[in-house]
Amino acid sequence: MKDTLLIIAGIYGFLFAAFHLCFWRLFLWQTELARVSAINRGVMQVLNLCLIHHIGSTAGLYLNRTPAGWQVRLEGFWIGARWGAIGNS
Repeated sequence: MKDTLLIIAGIYGFLFAAFHLCFWRLFLWQTELARVSAINRGVMQVLNLCLIHHIGSTAGLYLNRTPAGWQVRLEGFWIGARWGAIGNS
């Protein structure tokens, strides 16, 4: 049951990321975003790309559901994030 829910969550996540990839065409962003300032236009698009990346990454983690795989990947992420924070300060 737990594996089934993780697979469903992973597939749902990838579908949701694909939906976000379609925002440019579905909501006519080329014309709609032309009405706002250049900074707001860029922020909207970058935030959408960040959301697509986050949702896709999370969905990938759900589909790679082996406990050892989760631990190794998450430890590597936190080590990289920590070194990135130290290097930027």
